[in-house]
Amino acid sequence: ELESTYPEFVADFNKEYSKQKIALQLVELRLETGLSQRKYAQANELMQNKVSILENGKSNARLSTIIELAAKNGYKVELKFTK
Repeated sequence: ELESTYPEFVADFNKEYSKQKIALQLVELRLETGLSQRKYAQANELMQNKVSILENGKSNARLSTIIELAAKNGYKVELKFTK
């Protein structure tokens, strides 16, 4: 059984799922603008590699960065905890 050999599996899976879901929303936000990562980064005063890192979900994006990007693009962030 997986839980006996990897007791943190569910918690680790849920963390990764949440990171990827946020990354997807950030991609969708940029795609709505019709801009490339480079132009989107310029418009939002970020380096292009930062946009790439945020969109690939491989980093722990700071909540303040997400809120700032949302605000600059006319959105607000809503945080919801679910089980």
